[in-house]
Amino acid sequence: MQLLLLCEPGHSPRRLITALRTRCESINERPWPEAEDDAWPHAEAVIMHGFDDRVVEHVAAARARAGKAALLVVAPLSHSGRLAALEHGADDCLPDDTPGQTLHQRLLALHAITPAALNEGHCVVGDLRIGLSSVDVWRGDRHLRLGMREYQLLRLLALNADRTLSRGELVERVWGIEADPNDNVLDVYVHRLRSKVDKPFAKPLIQTVRGIGYRLAED
Repeated sequence: MQLLLLCEPGHSPRRLITALRTRCESINERPWPEAEDDAWPHAEAVIMHGFDDRVVEHVAAARARAGKAALLVVAPLSHSGRLAALEHGADDCLPDDTPGQTLHQRLLALHAITPAALNEGHCVVGDLRIGLSSVDVWRGDRHLRLGMREYQLLRLLALNADRTLSRGELVERVWGIEADPNDNVLDVYVHRLRSKVDKPFAKPLIQTVRGIGYRLAED
C-alpha cells in the first residue's frame, strides 16, 4: 500500500512512521494543510496526523483531494472533533497511540472498499447513493432527508457494505468510545434509517445479524 502521511508542520510522527514502515510499500510524508499536488495521485490511503482538534479544520480539503483513497485521521480528538472529522469526510478516526498493527489493519479494511462502489464522491450500494463528504443520500431517483447521526451511521454501513459490523463498533465509531453498546440508541437510529431507506422501497438493504450487529447489503 502506498501511504500519504499528512503531518502538522514541523512535527514528524516518528512512532507512527516506524510502526507503519514495514507494513506499507511506501510512506510519503508531507505537511498539512498544503501538501503539494504531486503527493496525491499515487496515494492508496491517506493518514492525517495531528495533536488536537486543529487537524479537523483540514479534513474536508483532504477528502476532496484524496479522491477514492481511504482517509484516516490519527489524533487525540475530542468527541465533538471526532464527529466533525467524520462529517467532513474522514473514513475513520483513531487515537494517536493506536498500535501500528491496528492502524494497518484498519487501513487495509478501508482500502478494501472496491473502487467500483465509489462513484463521483458517493458510495454506491445497489440503488443507494451516499455522499462521502456531505449529507447527500439518494435511493433511486428519490432524495432522502437524514439527520447527521443517521447519515453517519448509514455512511459507515455503506463503506463496509456486505460486512457485519458489531453493535460495539457501530456505537464507538458513530457516538464515541464512551457510549454504551448495550444502550438502545443504536436500535432507535436503525429503526429511523429503515423507515427512510428501506420501508418506502421494495428491497430492504439494512440487515440485522442476530447476536452481532448490522450490515448493509443487496442480498
